[in-house]
Amino acid sequence: MYYLEETIRNNSSLDKEALIYLACIYSYQEQYDQVIKTVDRAIKIDQDAKEEFQKPEYLSMLIRSCGREKTNMEGLGRKIGLKLPVSKDPFCQFLSSFDLVNWDVFIQWIAINRTSVIYTPYLEQNLVSIKIYAHDGVNGRRVHAVYKIGV
Repeated sequence: MYYLEETIRNNSSLDKEALIYLACIYSYQEQYDQVIKTVDRAIKIDQDAKEEFQKPEYLSMLIRSCGREKTNMEGLGRKIGLKLPVSKDPFCQFLSSFDLVNWDVFIQWIAINRTSVIYTPYLEQNLVSIKIYAHDGVNGRRVHAVYKIGV
């Protein structure tokens, strides 16, 4: 982390990729304010950074910095162009309206287990990756979903 911070501080030509990695590192240290500042800097350099931050591998890390604060998730979502958190109804509406017939890869969502009674300091234990995909079976096209706890 210190190497990335120094590189960014001492380099006049900032690198979007380095800022994305730095935001993820700040996330694991649960430094929400630093994550937001770093996300802002990356987006100012290249608007495509929003799309990068929306990728599940980065989003699952960024969410960690939000803890269980809904306002932090909403703020992060505004920065990267997503409506966060997503409740059950919009999630179900998305799935029911998505064209799986013409889609040949999986859809991935990151969910947070809000029903956990005990807050663990490691939020990733409460993160769930949901992958939804369609495939051709014996009786036609079928939809499957798999999940993984601890993204």
